[in-house]
Amino acid sequence: MTPLYLLCSLCLLPLALSQYLPPMPIPFTTRPPLRQDSYSTTPDFAIAVDAANSELVFDLLNPARNEEVGQDGGTVFYQVVPGIMGTHKWFIAPCGVAIPHFHSGGDAINYAMEWNAQAEVGYVDTDGSTVTIKNIKKGNTFRMPRGTLHWVVNKSCTETLSGIQFFNSPDIAATRPDLQIGSIPEEILIVSMGEEVAALISDWAVNKPNVRDMLVLCPRCVQECGL
Repeated sequence: MTPLYLLCSLCLLPLALSQYLPPMPIPFTTRPPLRQDSYSTTPDFAIAVDAANSELVFDLLNPARNEEVGQDGGTVFYQVVPGIMGTHKWFIAPCGVAIPHFHSGGDAINYAMEWNAQAEVGYVDTDGSTVTIKNIKKGNTFRMPRGTLHWVVNKSCTETLSGIQFFNSPDIAATRPDLQIGSIPEEILIVSMGEEVAALISDWAVNKPNVRDMLVLCPRCVQECGL
């Protein structure tokens, strides 16, 4: 038996024995990962999740997520998809006001679901001018860029406003400039705004009611409507 023949026989030996051995396991690094979710205790490659339990689904008609209630001015339901976006569904009561605020996290895109001819949207433009948007209709959308100071006023005595708000960021926090100004020391306010205005702001800062409310009622509208 020549050395070359012996070498070839040894090379073919594992192949000849493989039919009598159990199959080798797939290396862990090449296996598809097993998924485990909170709705099943058994790992599976196909998982069914009820829409009511998914953070990726928001019920626009009957929101049941986190809720913020204003001072009789309306209600806001909100949901955040971690790392992706945020969603609001809001209601503004007759004579209700969404007080001036801005969102530093991202743009806010609003879809008007219920609207009326007495409702207005206002904002401060980049050049400092105040802009009022009138005659928005049901089904319209309006966008507020990130950092834009804006507000909504419902001057109707009987009709409620409602809308859906989408953010291109999970940071949906609203910042109120009135609270920022109210925290400035009075001596600084006197220099920048004068003593009379500084005194008014300082008094308001001490006695400010419902500082967390974003939706409030307009006293003048309530009086005119007899509400």
